[in-house]
Amino acid sequence: MGFSISWIGVEAPHKLDLLSRAGLRETTEVENELFGESLCCADLPTGWAILCANDFDFASAEHMQAIKGAYPVLSFQVHEGIMYAAARCTFSGEEVWSVEHFSQDGLYDLNVAGQAPVQLASIQTAAFEKQRADDAEDHSANPGGLGVDYIIEIPISLAETFTGFRYDTWSRDSPALRKVRRT
Repeated sequence: MGFSISWIGVEAPHKLDLLSRAGLRETTEVENELFGESLCCADLPTGWAILCANDFDFASAEHMQAIKGAYPVLSFQVHEGIMYAAARCTFSGEEVWSVEHFSQDGLYDLNVAGQAPVQLASIQTAAFEKQRADDAEDHSANPGGLGVDYIIEIPISLAETFTGFRYDTWSRDSPALRKVRRT
């Protein structure tokens, strides 16, 4: 089935303002699961803070418009069951850029809007090269005859370049997660 989650990231000095704007507060309770039942946050060694939810819609474009902090806010969504991923950056509630992939719109589907960050070019080139190489292979032995979707990696890797965070490599050795509650 795979992950169906989302997260919001800000540079650490803006974490308390973000939580306040979202009607949340950080607790001292440790969360043992990255995408468990509750909202959780973590301070990353890269100087970013992330707010994670086991809720695909938590970091949707619509919800991001409500966060009107005067600082960049990065949001990320992934639904592996339908091979969808999106990374977005907003500033004062306005979208600066977004990068989305939805394989049901085509394996090479990639929607880029706004002023894309410079990191996108090299990430996109590498993913498209991997995809073309995979497409050239014979996948008849695989169920459904399908190969790998490398294009979904583009928004995933792009979000990682900013925060250093990747949802599918989190471990118990990673920075502590703290539960977040509604105020």
